[in-house]
Amino acid sequence: MSDTPGVKYDDDKLKYHLFDVYALAWGVASLTFGAVKYDEENWRKVDNLNNRYYASLMRHLEAWRSGEEWDPESGLHHLSGVMFAAMCLTASNAPRDLKMIAQKTKEAIDRWRSQKSKT
Repeated sequence: MSDTPGVKYDDDKLKYHLFDVYALAWGVASLTFGAVKYDEENWRKVDNLNNRYYASLMRHLEAWRSGEEWDPESGLHHLSGVMFAAMCLTASNAPRDLKMIAQKTKEAIDRWRSQKSKT
């Protein structure tokens, strides 16, 4: 066995380990509450989804901004409602293609590096 360190070419892959597990858990807490209150996939079936979840996101965000930390109905942190509504909007509007997401991420990084090198 060699003492040479291993190599893994994954610089162009999404860095899932950077996503805060507690922020994710709060978003999932809100999703779990909604699954019990309504149905597990109910959020996908809501009429006028964009307007309804945008309004929900803004209500939770503004409640939090005004100093109300906990949602009086669910008892969950208001930012968990923001995470949930943002997930609904993203899942319903952004392309559902992991290769495209990775490619767009790489392009964004390359564009930023190119701009940074000009300054």
